[in-house]
Amino acid sequence: MAQLQESRTVRATYRSRAQAKRAAESVRRQGFEPSLDAPADERAVLRAEMRDEVESAVVGPGNVGPFTKSMTKGIVAGVPVAALVGAVLGALAGLIPWGFGQSMVLRVILGLGIGGFGGAVVGFMLGGFVKSRMDREGEGRLDAEAGSIVSVPTDGTEEAQRVRRFLETGDPMRIDESSHGVPVGPSSEEKTKPVSGD
Repeated sequence: MAQLQESRTVRATYRSRAQAKRAAESVRRQGFEPSLDAPADERAVLRAEMRDEVESAVVGPGNVGPFTKSMTKGIVAGVPVAALVGAVLGALAGLIPWGFGQSMVLRVILGLGIGGFGGAVVGFMLGGFVKSRMDREGEGRLDAEAGSIVSVPTDGTEEAQRVRRFLETGDPMRIDESSHGVPVGPSSEEKTKPVSGD
C-alpha cells in the first residue's frame, strides 16, 4: 500500500525583495505557485525562528540559564581564559608569605584552586554578558521582519525537497518547512546547535 504524502509549505526568506522575486520566478518556471510576502508567511517564519532560538538555548538544573546562542559562545570562550588567569593570579598570591604557619606549597595549591574557581565564575558571568552585547542580541530584527519571504505549497516531501533546492540557489537567509501550520524541523541543523552555527 502506498504511503500517503502530507502537504508541506516551503518558505525561503531573502535579504531583499528583488532576490525574493527572482527566486519566485525560478520556482514558478518549475510549475509551482509561489506567493511573495504574505502576512501569514511572515507569522509562520517568525514562529520557526523563535522555535530555532528555543531549541538552541541552553538550560541547566536549578537557576542555570536559559542562555542564548551568543551567551553560550561567550561562556565557552570566557570560562577557560578567566579560570587560567585566576589560577595564575591565585598562585602568585600564594607565593606571598601570609603567615598562618602554612607551607608555600599549600599556599600555591590553594591559590591555584581558589583563583581558578573565582576566575571561572567571573568568565562565566562576563562571557555571557559581553558576547551577547557584542552581537547586539535582542536589538536587531528577526529575519522574517527584515527580509522578503517566498512561500511555495507542495504536495509532499519529495516536492518540498525539490522546491528547497531551487530556493537555495538564490542564497536565502533561511528556509523553513511546515506541515499543517506546524514547523517541520529547523531551518538548518546549524541553527539549533548552541555554540556553532548562525
